[in-house]
Amino acid sequence: MTAIQSTAPEEPVRYIFVDGLRGIAAMMVVVFHFHENLFPSVHEWLPKWISAVCLNGNLGVEIFFVLSGFVIAHSVRDGERSARYLLRFGLRRSIRLDPPLWITIAVELLLMRLSLLFFPHLATAIPTWQTVAANVMYLQRFLGLPNVLPVFWSLTYEVQFYAVLVSGLVVWHRIPAAYRPDAARNILFLGAFYLSIAIWLGALPLPFPGLFIDRWFQFALGIVAWCCVSKRISVGIFIGFCATVVAAILALHAPAYRAHSSEVAVAAAMLIVSAAALGRMQSWLCGRASQFLARISYSLYLVHLSVGWRLISLVRTKAGPSLNPIVASATLVAAILCSIAAAYVMHAVVEQPSLKLARHIRLPRRNSGEGRDALLTIRGLQRN
Repeated sequence: MTAIQSTAPEEPVRYIFVDGLRGIAAMMVVVFHFHENLFPSVHEWLPKWISAVCLNGNLGVEIFFVLSGFVIAHSVRDGERSARYLLRFGLRRSIRLDPPLWITIAVELLLMRLSLLFFPHLATAIPTWQTVAANVMYLQRFLGLPNVLPVFWSLTYEVQFYAVLVSGLVVWHRIPAAYRPDAARNILFLGAFYLSIAIWLGALPLPFPGLFIDRWFQFALGIVAWCCVSKRISVGIFIGFCATVVAAILALHAPAYRAHSSEVAVAAAMLIVSAAALGRMQSWLCGRASQFLARISYSLYLVHLSVGWRLISLVRTKAGPSLNPIVASATLVAAILCSIAAAYVMHAVVEQPSLKLARHIRLPRRNSGEGRDALLTIRGLQRN
């Protein structure tokens, strides 16, 4: 959920369309949550098609996962496959992602205390220190502890995706070349992809609560999309990956949410590849509004529940659970604007300094003689 930055500062690359998609995904999640809080009021008068769009806004998370795969594949494309790289990559990601998360947790805890002070009848439950510590370290799902904010669950996936991909590349390249043929690497990548689909669509159980594997295929679709855009693999190979997901959806008769989320992940990957094929990667979603939302998307994703959701709840506490159309519409707009304003402040005060600090950590690059085709576990599928 972060902007694409090249590993090498002297060769910056930005995919404008991918950035714009991230902004749209963030707004989808925001609208979903706010509509959910207003649902008792709006379901009677809001047009059904708008309600349907809002009710499916949670699928923006699937878009985030695909974009993360694309972003990280681009970021590590020429990185040195070493423990040094892994440690620096982890530190750089931590500096980039952790401060906004920690500030959001602190703000939420403060607002919970204020809620108890001004609205004691609500009996707001304050998270235990164990819960806070687990959320700070992205471990709450493994430990069976609640999220401080509901959106934090997705960050536990993101961190695992990053760690598994980069550490996997490092470990693979520590194996002597004679013992790591392309065929073995292809089998590993495809096997993980198919296993993930099977678990997500219900054909196999998740081996351990909180493990990333059930949604890995969504992240992997982003990786494959980047390989296609950067011409590491052909369009036909990319379509084959997408077709595999669609075929699994049809064959396994998965629950509606899981089927729809898989379809959205495929659609997001195909949109990215289509934009590149049509030469629109730098022109689609290049407007100021979409790019502004893209810049603040991570902060918006983090803070909108603390700010916007709480504003809606405050209005409903004062005016009653059932709001008339005018009040409900005004409350929705106000919640969105307040969330965007809070996200902008978070971006300016916390994110931007974190980004600048993270860029000071140089990621070691491979020697030119090592070749660029050592990026992913699908080397054997590379174009000639």
